[in-house]
Amino acid sequence: MAKQNKPSLGTTIRQNSSGVLAALMCIVIGLVIGLIALFIINPEHALVDGFWRILQGGFYDFPYGCGKVLTQTAPLIMTGLSVAFAFKTGLFNIGAAGQYTLGAFGALRTLELNAQVLLEPVNRLGNAVDERLDEFGVGNAAADGQDGVDEVLLVVFVNGSD
Repeated sequence: MAKQNKPSLGTTIRQNSSGVLAALMCIVIGLVIGLIALFIINPEHALVDGFWRILQGGFYDFPYGCGKVLTQTAPLIMTGLSVAFAFKTGLFNIGAAGQYTLGAFGALRTLELNAQVLLEPVNRLGNAVDERLDEFGVGNAAADGQDGVDEVLLVVFVNGSD
């Protein structure tokens, strides 16, 4: 029976770490090119204000900054995943911009529908308060004669139609 040669530990580590090293080299090269671009654009603020802010990233204004980074990058990551998934299945996806646009539209439409359901009690409370103020003549009296706009039209446009 022939004995199988197992690769040495060093060879295994080198093979597994080549992808990580390539990614790290791409990051470093991108940062260096970005620093050069910053020096070309504005040399006096390139290092302190520009490059240091890039290195800080979302941790600059910690809780708000991290959330802002996540909300801005999540759609791009999902778009990249859609292209990668199509590529892995053997398709060539050239519709990523359309997928991004329709995904954003769908998310906004879902948010709009959910907001109507969630904010309905607040809307009803606001309408009730408005009705009580109208009974006492407080509601729209402040709008009388402002900027030459008719009070009836102003009330219709502000309150909408139910």
